[in-house]
Amino acid sequence: SIDDVIAFQISVGCDKLSKEGRPVLLQYSKDGGVTWALVEEGCPASALHCHGPKEPSVYHPGHHGPWTRVLLPVDHRLAQGSVQVRWVQDNPGETATGEFALRGFYI
Repeated sequence: SIDDVIAFQISVGCDKLSKEGRPVLLQYSKDGGVTWALVEEGCPASALHCHGPKEPSVYHPGHHGPWTRVLLPVDHRLAQGSVQVRWVQDNPGETATGEFALRGFYI
């Protein structure tokens, strides 16, 4: 429902101090996984249609420290009908900097 939240902790990259590696995207699908979009598109401080700046649901290595706590409100796009969520990372070379971990996941 609209009052729900998505909460989790994420750690991106094998080296906790490194800023190298590929970002992890939190996406959702409403059509059984045919198409995917970011759970939070983001909103820069300069945008007129925003109520304050928001970061997109894209998580980078070393961006917030070894573990980042994330709390996202469930909006109308996610609250109606069935929805799938996924964390995805492009890592064609399957390198160690392409690793990520999740803990404390809750909807």
